[in-house]
Amino acid sequence: MSKKVKVCLAMGGGVSLGSFSGASLTEAIKLLLLFGRDKKGMPYTDVVIDGMSGASAGAIALVILLRSLLDYKRVMTIFNAKKGNSESEVSYDSLLQEIADDYFNTDKNALPADTAIREKLVALQMAQKVQRQIWVTALDSKALFGEKVAKKSKKDPHSSFGLLDRNLLVALAKDYVVPVANNEIDLNNRQLLDPKRVVLACSLTNMLPMELGTDPGIPGRRLQENVIKSTGSQNHTELRVIDFVFDREHLGKKTTDPCWFQISESGDDQKMHLNLNGKKAWRLITATALACGAFPIAFEPVLLKRYKEEFPNNTWPKVFEKIKEELKQLPQRDHRKKSFFNENGDNYMDYDSFNFPYVDGGTFNNEPIKEAFRIASFQDFGNQEKDFDRLVLFVDPAVREEKYNSFNTRSFAAVVTKERRTNFKGEVSKLFDNVLDTVGVLANQGSVKEEHRIADVRENLRFRDQLFDYIESSSFRNLTVALVKSAFDKIHKNLQEGLIPLGTRDVLTYFQNELLQNCKRHGLDPITVPIPVLTDIHNAIIANSTSMEEIYGVLNANVVSEEDAEVRINLFAQTIFRMVADFSLGTVGKNEKAEQLSVLPVMPENLYTIKLPGSEVEAFAGFASLESRKYAFEYGRLSTLLSLREEDPLKSFREPGEAAVIGGSELSMIEARYTRTLLELPFYTKEYRFADDLYDRLYKPSARRVVGLFGDKLWKRTALTALPSFLVGGLGGTVAPFALLGTNAFVSIKKALGLKTKAFADDVNFRKLVPITISILSAEKLPRKVKLSFKSPRYAEHWVPMKLHLHADGTRQYLFQLYYLEYLEQHRNNRYEIPESVSMHKTDAQAVTRLGLTLKDRIANPKVDSSLNVFQWRKRIEAESEQIELAALRLKGQDLGNIMDDINNKHFTLFYSLKNLNYHVNPILEYDLRKNGGTEPNSWYFKENTTAFYKTF
Repeated sequence: MSKKVKVCLAMGGGVSLGSFSGASLTEAIKLLLLFGRDKKGMPYTDVVIDGMSGASAGAIALVILLRSLLDYKRVMTIFNAKKGNSESEVSYDSLLQEIADDYFNTDKNALPADTAIREKLVALQMAQKVQRQIWVTALDSKALFGEKVAKKSKKDPHSSFGLLDRNLLVALAKDYVVPVANNEIDLNNRQLLDPKRVVLACSLTNMLPMELGTDPGIPGRRLQENVIKSTGSQNHTELRVIDFVFDREHLGKKTTDPCWFQISESGDDQKMHLNLNGKKAWRLITATALACGAFPIAFEPVLLKRYKEEFPNNTWPKVFEKIKEELKQLPQRDHRKKSFFNENGDNYMDYDSFNFPYVDGGTFNNEPIKEAFRIASFQDFGNQEKDFDRLVLFVDPAVREEKYNSFNTRSFAAVVTKERRTNFKGEVSKLFDNVLDTVGVLANQGSVKEEHRIADVRENLRFRDQLFDYIESSSFRNLTVALVKSAFDKIHKNLQEGLIPLGTRDVLTYFQNELLQNCKRHGLDPITVPIPVLTDIHNAIIANSTSMEEIYGVLNANVVSEEDAEVRINLFAQTIFRMVADFSLGTVGKNEKAEQLSVLPVMPENLYTIKLPGSEVEAFAGFASLESRKYAFEYGRLSTLLSLREEDPLKSFREPGEAAVIGGSELSMIEARYTRTLLELPFYTKEYRFADDLYDRLYKPSARRVVGLFGDKLWKRTALTALPSFLVGGLGGTVAPFALLGTNAFVSIKKALGLKTKAFADDVNFRKLVPITISILSAEKLPRKVKLSFKSPRYAEHWVPMKLHLHADGTRQYLFQLYYLEYLEQHRNNRYEIPESVSMHKTDAQAVTRLGLTLKDRIANPKVDSSLNVFQWRKRIEAESEQIELAALRLKGQDLGNIMDDINNKHFTLFYSLKNLNYHVNPILEYDLRKNGGTEPNSWYFKENTTAFYKTF
């Protein structure tokens, strides 16, 4: 009997090789729809996409596909509006003809007669054209450098660093993804997406460390807590999961997980529940996808607003919870709020949300197969359908050609021979080689691929089946309440882990589903125990107020036959042991019947992987060459066909005796057509153009960009001379240009290194203070210097220069820097116990009771007495701090508010945010002259000077 196939997509990164991914992604679905076969060779009746998991460029490609399939007609209208004058307008009929040209030798009559299938093919063809337009035509290196290489580029002092200009990506997102107006998406035009829901998971890399493993689980044991803190891990890899709900009524018990965003037509745009037809939802989706693709250094980090609800199992930063505890003591009045994000609208900092900086999710998770399998398990949980196959389709253009890794380490080489000259390899060159090797180690270790664990999972699945056979052949009359309680506790704990649950996080719902599946395996009538009854049993087990006989009595209510009762008792016990075995072996949620298909760039005939042109320079080279992007796009289509149609058991995905994933007499003709298209590309006919493009459109703009970072002429000459050799020949090529600068350059470098070494040594004798940026906003021009007066008469008044930043609305922002001082509550009793986490160099912010500011960046460390009295040491530090503490800021002869009183007013949030200064990304202390003319109290406020990226759209 024919069946449909449900597909969960997993997309790896690839930077410019997103052209390969975008083509392969859409091509695979088209081929499955036209020629897909189950293992018996029967054609699939339908293809349904119900899950997506992406990293890096793969996440961007998935969002483009999702937007296209949600309303392909609207995307068609957008595409036509953006096309060039020389291009023909796209229509339903023209797309249908393209499909006939590609797959049926131009014969439109050979297309499937079913109009529903035809419309799905048209939607996919439209999606593929959009992928081509973005990845091949639009994403060009010249446009990506944009304003960054302009002679007078505008620089925002509050932004981070990126070699490339992100404005092109923002413009493309506005064109093709973010709706222009509300209610723009018509779900009547939705194609191929599951009618109930689609789950999208995006891999992210948080630049800030999130603490793991710091809960000892044994309260009150200080030494145990110390061990946990010492061995605790810091995590940077995260997920954001978005649940697109189309049919809320038929979701059953699988409601949207509390850690996910839910996007539906009935969403109210409040925090985690967004409206599918609202701009807010698509701004969030787009910002998340671009954060996934923010390749480190190339693009500046993307600031995503994350909510506490997104972090399961209390993984939200503990320091934010501590700040919230202190803020609860404040009167709940709006004028007490003195801590803000740099955003319009509701921007008060309540520490239930925060703007975290993110970079390319593929940095540590470029193989999002695991998430795709978990999404598939979530979707299949409790599903009673029999007429479908489950596929997990993985696409990744970045592959290794060699079967084995190279062990060659260049830093050990003794000599270098170039142009008939042989020299000993210098230590500087070896240093650079060592740095490159070390960076490679970190990158490789940080991206252990899920693919490599598949063999272990399959072995565990086989062992699990053997263990299940043993369990089912055994009797469990001696089961105890204590054992059942421990099993349920363990299962409950495992269900709470991970951002993508196995269909439910409720242990009783999960148990009930497993019990039903176990009955089905034995061909028995289902044991239906209502959840309220299971809840009563579970509560009694937890309270240890029941016996196994009472539990069995509830299970066998209304069962007359003793034989049937015994069978039900055994099924109950077997189900518990099966669940424990599943979790212990790591096979829970792993469906051995789910097929994994992979599309990688492969050669015809032998199907070995190849390295695509454009893979050079960490896969950025493709942005420099239109021809290489066209090649990668067309090669993606060919590789997809070759991978899915292969039926040789030594090469294919399926086992011997099983049919290939796709089949049909047309496939040979399609392969010939795709091959011919590749051979006719300019990439082949213009042999040396790729190298020219690489130099003109990547290396030279990169040199201009880097040179523009330095204002000094010496540095300009150095960078301009060194950079092309750095890009072409590696870091070793950067040494020679210093010879052009003469011996004075080396003398200066040597002197600078000497001074830096002395500064490092001096750090032992000083305590460095944390800087805080001071911002003054004004509508009028102000003097460029601000006057500082100090509490101690030992220090004279200082004039400090300020830098001017002119905002787009004409607001003048004057900036300078001060340093933060902190004071603990003073006690004369030497037996006073210092609060937890307070030592000579570290302070728990909760123990800070007064704040100060100073112009100095360090304080001399006092001598430590033989008793190592931390309390006395802290008192000396604070006494020294008071001598250098600021008293007031004056501008044009007038005090700028009462800054010291304002920052120490415990009735305002400013005090609590400022004393936790280290737990903010870009904190500033601000005074607005446009609102405050002079000395009004409580005029200073704290600003987390970051703006969530979705506001850009």
